[in-house]
Parts: sequence; structure tokens; C-alpha cells
Amino acid sequence: KEETYNNHHRQKEACPIILILSLLGVAMVMDIKTFKVKNALVLLLFLASVVLRYIQDGFLGVGKGIVQMLLFLLILLPVFAFRALGAADIKILLSLSVLFPFQNMISIFCCSVFIGLILSFLTCIYQRPKSIRGILSYFSPCKDKSQYHHIHFTIPIFISVILYGGIL
Repeated sequence: KEETYNNHHRQKEACPIILILSLLGVAMVMDIKTFKVKNALVLLLFLASVVLRYIQDGFLGVGKGIVQMLLFLLILLPVFAFRALGAADIKILLSLSVLFPFQNMISIFCCSVFIGLILSFLTCIYQRPKSIRGILSYFSPCKDKSQYHHIHFTIPIFISVILYGGIL
């Protein structure tokens, strides 16, 4: 009976993360196909984070999650100001910050940036620019989102949530 209880308890704990990963997966596919993530999906992710936080910790937990989101916003504003990330990426990270502990969000963000750098480097190697100007273009803001060196940052976010979101 105890083993059955433990299995049921593990399944119950897995449901919230499956929901979050499902929404992030849809966002990732949407980003890859259209270079955009619809605000409705980001709003759904935010609402799911709030509801899951409420289930975990009640109203006090939701309040703490909102405060964490505002603190994380202070970290992400300079990143957005330098156009290092798109608005949807920022909104996705802020939505997640309501649910996950602040330390996990810092880890998720840093891991996302690291994975993004690796993807950028691999893209750079794969495309093999033939001139210095081509190499330097990787470090300039993309005006045309269809350019080959655009990185879909939803991919690193998705991987980072698996690594640091308390899943593994």
C-alpha cells in the first residue's frame, strides 16, 4: 500500500511540471515556425504558474511569486534594453518566475544563456561565414528575423526548465 501511495504521490507531483513543459513546448514550436510566441500562450503560461503556485503555497505563495517576478523583472530589464532577448522570451521567463523558487530561476536563466551561446556558436560554425564582417554580424542585433543566425531562445528555456525546474 505504501508503494502505491508513493507512486500516486509522484504522479501528482509530475502533473504541474508536465503542464508547464507542455506549454513551453507549444511556445517553442510556435517560435520556431513563426518567429513569434502569441501573447495568449504566454498569458496561459502565466495563469498556469499562478494557479500551480496557489495549489502549492496558497495566497501567500502567490504573493511571494509575484514579488519574485518583479525582482526578476529588474534583472531582465537591462537584457531586454540591449535587445539580447525578445519580449516573448522575457515574458515567458517572468511567468515561470512566479512558480519556481528565485534561486531556480537564476539557474534557469543562466543555463538558458549558456545553452543559447552554445547554439549560437554551433550555428556560426555550421554557417561558416567567409569574412570578418560575417563573423561580426553574429554580434549585431538582427533586423530581419529570418536571418540564419537567429536563435530561438525558447529552446534553451525549455531545456533549462527540465534541468533546473526540479524535474531531474
